[in-house]
Amino acid sequence: MTVKVINNNGEIEEYPNAHITREWDESEKGTDSGWRVCSMDKNCTHISAFIYPRDCHKIEITHEESDMVFERPPARSLSKGALRIMAERTRQIEKEGWTAEHDDNEHDRGELVRAAVCYALCNERNAIVGRDAVSINFVKLLWPWDWKWWKPTPKNRIRELEKAGALIAAEIDRLLRMEASNGNQPNLC
Repeated sequence: MTVKVINNNGEIEEYPNAHITREWDESEKGTDSGWRVCSMDKNCTHISAFIYPRDCHKIEITHEESDMVFERPPARSLSKGALRIMAERTRQIEKEGWTAEHDDNEHDRGELVRAAVCYALCNERNAIVGRDAVSINFVKLLWPWDWKWWKPTPKNRIRELEKAGALIAAEIDRLLRMEASNGNQPNLC
């Protein structure tokens, strides 16, 4: 992903191959939050910058799948949960190859949402001991793909919810692309 920062003077700083996180600047008595951008330039030199909301007019985050533009960074930090979902969606794209093209061409019948529901609904560790038989039966009915793709993490409920959130994000992105290409509202039901 590329991060482009436009400061209040209109100067532009670009960070290729970047990772951006929301954090507190400890050098400023821990009272000011902003964005930490870590990047590597063409000479493989590591770059790290702290961007304060008060100094920045706009941040553009460009990823191969979507562009996010903040006129100003959010005043409050993104929640840890939201950041974990973003990280999982990035992993799905970069490591698994589940690109926009793949989602658009292969998953246009609600499969992404159904898979998300399965991960969100099923607490596999309870299903194994029979305390959540209803949930596991729903998973059996809803799971949209071959069972080799069902990868619950029974000892890590948070991980299951990260997967669910990332699949929902993928479906939202797919619907937005469809809406933009047809100029129509997608059929949501």
